[in-house]
Amino acid sequence: MTVGPSLPAAYHALGFAINQKLAAFDHTLTLVDEPDAQGRVPAMRRLTQAMDKGQVDTLIMLGGNPAYDAPANMNFAALLEKVPHTIHLSHDINETSALSQWHLPRAHALECWGDGRSWDGTLAVQQPLILPLFDGRSPIELLAMVLDQPRI
Repeated sequence: MTVGPSLPAAYHALGFAINQKLAAFDHTLTLVDEPDAQGRVPAMRRLTQAMDKGQVDTLIMLGGNPAYDAPANMNFAALLEKVPHTIHLSHDINETSALSQWHLPRAHALECWGDGRSWDGTLAVQQPLILPLFDGRSPIELLAMVLDQPRI
């Protein structure tokens, strides 16, 4: 049994207890550390420091909502206003989109090619399963556009 990350701690405790009762651990369920969980904060800190010094001319944000959920002491939302060119690729319009000069619709994962890495490091290729719905772009397509490459 899995419990979504947005649910309160009590639900996570309940899910853990249910999995214990089912003897799921090490049989059908394996707990793993999130890869590079701590590596994101230093990278974000370096980015916000560069933004603060005016060293970032163009910032392309591939998903997420850093204006809302970046660590508060980094002042990402305020620093985003110092960047001359900002592009946000996202499924929805959120706080980061509102602060960006450009918001581009992101294609759903079922609509596009992609790649990924599992928790154990195994590489995986993603292929489209449905036709495009709303003329969104995948992160790969947006980067190809920026690099003036043909559409994939």
